[in-house]
Amino acid sequence: MESLRTDWPGRFVLPLGYINVAGDGSYCGNPYFVLADGNPDPALYQIYHDGGQTGEGLVATRRFVAPSLSAFFRTALVRVPPELAWDDEDAEPDSASDRLDM
Repeated sequence: MESLRTDWPGRFVLPLGYINVAGDGSYCGNPYFVLADGNPDPALYQIYHDGGQTGEGLVATRRFVAPSLSAFFRTALVRVPPELAWDDEDAEPDSASDRLDM
């Protein structure tokens, strides 16, 4: 929560109602936000760290990602890290072939 108040661009868009919900996968400082306006399924935006010098400027250059969080998760491609992938995708959960060696 501290990063919402201190990190760019979060500290400038938080007063405008934008809440950071995900980091930028390429670590470029362009995280993802939703507008906390009472909508139970808000739109998802990416706000670029270099999109402006004020909260309003940053919001003006935001990138629309999805009309709602549920729409984003319905269409998102999830990549499982190799160390967490199962050997046999067709095996039943908890079967011996599905277990990771620990």
